[in-house]
Amino acid sequence: MQGRKTLFESGRLMVAAVLASVVASVCCLGPFLLLATGLSGAWMSSVLAVEPLQPYLIALSLALVSAAGWQLLTRRTCEFDSGQARLSMPGKGQLALFVTTLGIVLVLGASEHWIPIVAG
Repeated sequence: MQGRKTLFESGRLMVAAVLASVVASVCCLGPFLLLATGLSGAWMSSVLAVEPLQPYLIALSLALVSAAGWQLLTRRTCEFDSGQARLSMPGKGQLALFVTTLGIVLVLGASEHWIPIVAG
């Protein structure tokens, strides 16, 4: 059962969390980036259609990154090699990826609070 891949692997959960954060921040970050580059138009108001879903998407991204962290940090297997038990822990690369993902989710999730400070 170790080789079997499931939907709830920590890597897939982290990707889903970042995607949910990007969609949640599109109502704030999208118009800001477009105006910063000089693009404007009436079509930008269609981006704001995502705004009512923002709290749910932020909650979803936090739940996904929490599940990924839980799965990553509680995944410990005991291997017996020549009579000695060895406990396997997540690698430094996996932990660095998790912390990076958590940072991206937090920055994008809080975009409606920091964009006015940066823009104003």
